[in-house]
Amino acid sequence: MLTTIYRPDGKISVLAGPLSSRCLIAEGRPTVHPRGQVMTLSRLHRAIAEGCGQGFGESYWPWIRVRRMTKGAVSNLNVFANPLYARSMHLLSGLEVSATIVALWLGASHAREQFPLWPEAHVHPAVNPESSKSVQHQYVPGLLDIAEQAKIKHGNYPGTDIPYVATADLLLQPPSDRVGKLTLVPVKPASEIAREGRKGDRVRERLELQRRYANAIDARYVEFTEAFGSPLLFSQLRCFSPGFSELARLRSSDQLHHFAAHFNSLQSELVISKCRQVVMQRIGISDVQLSHSLFRTATWLGMINLDYRKPIQMNSPIRLDSSGYKASLADQLFGPKTS
Repeated sequence: MLTTIYRPDGKISVLAGPLSSRCLIAEGRPTVHPRGQVMTLSRLHRAIAEGCGQGFGESYWPWIRVRRMTKGAVSNLNVFANPLYARSMHLLSGLEVSATIVALWLGASHAREQFPLWPEAHVHPAVNPESSKSVQHQYVPGLLDIAEQAKIKHGNYPGTDIPYVATADLLLQPPSDRVGKLTLVPVKPASEIAREGRKGDRVRERLELQRRYANAIDARYVEFTEAFGSPLLFSQLRCFSPGFSELARLRSSDQLHHFAAHFNSLQSELVISKCRQVVMQRIGISDVQLSHSLFRTATWLGMINLDYRKPIQMNSPIRLDSSGYKASLADQLFGPKTS
């Protein structure tokens, strides 16, 4: 069964439902959610009615949002400014930041963090309810059915019989030059996946449910651990990533293309800092900050083929990605290019 909810802002939310009924609350008592909030049926329905876990692009609201009261036992919570959206992304660990920044660098055209895997049957995640195009809705099984088939316990909110709304850390839309499958990305440290005992078993069970959900929606499934790249790669990608408004501004002019073209013609002869100075003179700019912005953005977009795995030293020649590392990483995350 599906529920259509009219949100206070006038938009319509089409979502899974009903998730539960009032009789499912154990002895009628509210419970404390692990993140410190009291979970009741009304709170759950209110979150759905507000649009949490729904929307596309700028209008997407993650199911879990970082707030002042949000707690993380071992995680570094982040409200992450990014090149793809004016909205911030809500990420629950440093490793999720690394996964997101890698996905955006590799060209993800759409990213939804803390994406809900609804317990009940629901509209396929690829359907954009806000699109002006008329689309035929495709529905997919809820995680409760998937868990039952896998003989894995789905889980409830503590102290209740309300089915827990599990989340995928990232759900990605590939670049336009890739086969058009979504990619579901759970983000976990390798040590947590390999952990022994019941806690480790439960982590692997939850990952198996996400893998089966990805299969149900015909999506790629890629587990992201710290082995996906090096700490240097992650940190340099974050330092070099342009802001949303910065990227939009530079893309709207010819300066970025002129800068990259002149830099590439000189990069084999000069160190990076000298090459940038010469390019500034050639294209007629004197603003050093603009030069920084052009260099960072051109390398981020691949217009200058910088290898982010190696230290970027401004007084040395540029180190290029001659091995095609970025392309192979994109194949791993998004699959092959379209023919």
